[in-house]
Amino acid sequence: SGVQEAAPATVGANIIEGVEFRGQHKVPQDTLRALIYTKKGDVYDEEAIHRDFIALWNTGRFDDLSVETERGPNGGIILRFVVTERRTVHTIDYTGNKSISKSEILDRFKDRHVNLTPESTFDPGRVQAARNILQEYEAERGHQYATVTPQIRQVPPGGVDITFAIDEGPKVKVGHIIIDGNNAFSDRQVISAMKN
Repeated sequence: SGVQEAAPATVGANIIEGVEFRGQHKVPQDTLRALIYTKKGDVYDEEAIHRDFIALWNTGRFDDLSVETERGPNGGIILRFVVTERRTVHTIDYTGNKSISKSEILDRFKDRHVNLTPESTFDPGRVQAARNILQEYEAERGHQYATVTPQIRQVPPGGVDITFAIDEGPKVKVGHIIIDGNNAFSDRQVISAMKN
């Protein structure tokens, strides 16, 4: 037919030909593009790309983040951010908690600002904080030897189910009270006053 396709225009060797993201499942590429400063057509600038890296990292959505570059089909640079999204907590469950109800646990977590809830971002530090708070709470209820074991189960594509397995152990009770150095009162009077 005599019609020829025009060859794509070449791009300068230091011009950003495209910006891509790889590894994200939950966050749309357009949302990620809105978080960075570098756009298609910009001059390649290491400082600007470092600023973009920090902007993406500071969102708290990623466990890992790296930057790759490669030569584009039109001679420019393809800038690619490779991300590993943080997992999301699907469910949180508790087993073996006989002396503390689930609502009491949730109230204690709220008071201590644990911020571990379904649909929150999975953070091992929060899980450890929750475990410590549960053990303290069990000790308050007379279970000083209680153990709490967080069990993390992967849920594809990027979620986790958390179960806190609680072994309350024996309830510790006061056996004997020995009063030492009391001259003004009898042991019985001191022990009686301690009941209040």
